[in-house]
Amino acid sequence: MEPSVARNETEGGGRSSGLRARVGEVLGGKWRLDAVLGAGGMATVYAATHRFGRRAAIKLLHRPLSDDEPTRQRFLREGMVANRVAHPGAVAVMDVDVAADGSAFLVMELLDGETLDQRWDRCGPPSLEEVLETTDRLLDVLVAAHAAGVVHRDLKPENVHIGRDGRLKVLDFGIARLGGQGLEETRAGVVMGTPAFMSPEQMRGLGAGVDGRSDLWSVGALMFALLSGHHVHERDSQVDVMVAAASQPARPVAELVSLPVEVERIVDRALAFAPEDRFQDARSMQRAVRHALATVRSARGAALDALGYAPTHAEDSSGPPAQSVVEVPVLPPVGVASVLPSVAVAAVLPSVAVAAVLPSVADARAPSRGTPVTGRSRAVRQPPSGWTLAVAGGGAAFATVAKAALLAALLLQVGAACARRAPPFRSAAWSRRADVPSVRAGSPHASCAATTSSSGAP
Repeated sequence: MEPSVARNETEGGGRSSGLRARVGEVLGGKWRLDAVLGAGGMATVYAATHRFGRRAAIKLLHRPLSDDEPTRQRFLREGMVANRVAHPGAVAVMDVDVAADGSAFLVMELLDGETLDQRWDRCGPPSLEEVLETTDRLLDVLVAAHAAGVVHRDLKPENVHIGRDGRLKVLDFGIARLGGQGLEETRAGVVMGTPAFMSPEQMRGLGAGVDGRSDLWSVGALMFALLSGHHVHERDSQVDVMVAAASQPARPVAELVSLPVEVERIVDRALAFAPEDRFQDARSMQRAVRHALATVRSARGAALDALGYAPTHAEDSSGPPAQSVVEVPVLPPVGVASVLPSVAVAAVLPSVAVAAVLPSVADARAPSRGTPVTGRSRAVRQPPSGWTLAVAGGGAAFATVAKAALLAALLLQVGAACARRAPPFRSAAWSRRADVPSVRAGSPHASCAATTSSSGAP
């Protein structure tokens, strides 16, 4: 079952049954709804097939909202705004139409992958390198969007999609501002967006003061959440979160997680309370992110070289960054049974050597006295001299030191083998599992290289 479907079916039997009830319906005499991919507060997304066989995602506005003209117009306007962004990272809207019952819908490209929040639920928190790569690609889309006069205003994990091929898509341009004006600005005091990722000026309803730097604050909030496991402002209620976001500066990310200084500076600058203190455009923030990413990759490469690892393929920053997978050599299992023979040899060998040497030394050094005894002669040994006892004590000490040295070398070898076989460290999860002390700097875990669902934008 696709993650987005599974999540929605837990939200209430009545609602999920209503969503599934439309599966099989044909919209406009052309599009057959095949399956529910996801649902949001305004719309439901279905996988659909055209009568000529083409596959697409249908974003269907909830029926009651279709009767509200401003909401309906804003919904239909999303297609126009998304197509204004001349970038492959903006989800393409191919058509708009109205179903027989009056529900407005958009025909969008069908995406094969998952959103960042779905990926988090499946794989756990991302690595530092993954966060920087995702941020780099997200900012590349924003460069094109802002150049076209489009301010997204609702950037969050649910609206960032990662495909099976690693390509990033920005979803849901429903509340975007186009050419300096948003549809909802005709109603004073209306605040739209997701509180955890809304900039201070957006939270205060300053329509004219919301520009591209507001999106950069949202990108900083996204990085903050992915890296630390916490939202910028965490309070007991959404109202308190909104008050804090509108009136208080963001806390430094270093209070929650240990990061390279370059990354800390990027996050903190993006989250500056005053727009003039942030990055002034998406391109300048992207340059800073790429510099930090190069530094992290360089450090990781040096560490892997020291451990004898080899990446499976070179990373190419000229195209869309692919998932970086490090091939770790597979070593034989290290268990008690395989270690015991070596331990036994290390423990016995020095003692045997000392036991073999000491008698010959004692024979060579200790004087002997004796008298003939009928037919044979026998030497009567004197009690061990002080020199002999000293040699014996020194030999025992040598055996102890030798055994300790051999055991230490053996343990170091076993430890190195175990380290090569250990999986990359992952930090704990974010606000839902809010005990995150640190973030790993390694490359993406192999189990998360592939995604599991096809989806559109709820």
